Amino acid sequence: AVHNGDPMVDATYDTGIGTKISGYPSGLVDRGADIDPSAFETGFLERIVVPPVAKIINGANFDAASGNLSVSLKTEFLANANGNYKLACVIVEDSVTGTASGYNQTNYYAGGNNGVMGGYELLPSTVPASQMVYKHVARSIAPSFTGINNAFPMPATMGNSFVYNFNFNLSNYNADKIHIVGLLLAPDGRIENASTTTIAEAEQ
Repeated sequence: AVHNGDPMVDATYDTGIGTKISGYPSGLVDRGADIDPSAFETGFLERIVVPPVAKIINGANFDAASGNLSVSLKTEFLANANGNYKLACVIVEDSVTGTASGYNQTNYYAGGNNGVMGGYELLPSTVPASQMVYKHVARSIAPSFTGINNAFPMPATMGNSFVYNFNFNLSNYNADKIHIVGLLLAPDGRIENASTTTIAEAEQ
């Protein structure tokens, strides 16, 4: 969930997704067409059946005292491939709350005029912070929204694997609620495949 105009905004992610959507709330499935979030399920079902050219395996080392998180993303090619494949690493935090007014949720689904949205159509146009628990908050994306350009020597052969390392500081976040997400972007800019683990899962 990429935030805009509130305390949870990440400028790099906000700017990047702003080039792909017409406004908030909007959604992308694998960085495809701009859709209403109510259409996520349909988009997901269409994409999940497409065999990916590679998979990502997360590794991590976390120093709780300093908040430093070192991440390794191992990309293993499942098929021969060619072109400008890119790689990015995302840090996502779940169950984020706040008491300041900036944590109020602007609700464009209030009143039901924009359709049904998981019960938000029954809530007021501004949902108080005390009622909000934000899930899947995008905290950081490295090295950029578009990822590492030409990340892999090409052509790649099935069985080839490559490792990239990333570093983040989680001092301002709840490490127990963090997920590490790897993104493999295809030459056309769409997300080819992704990985997601907790820190503990990646450290194993």
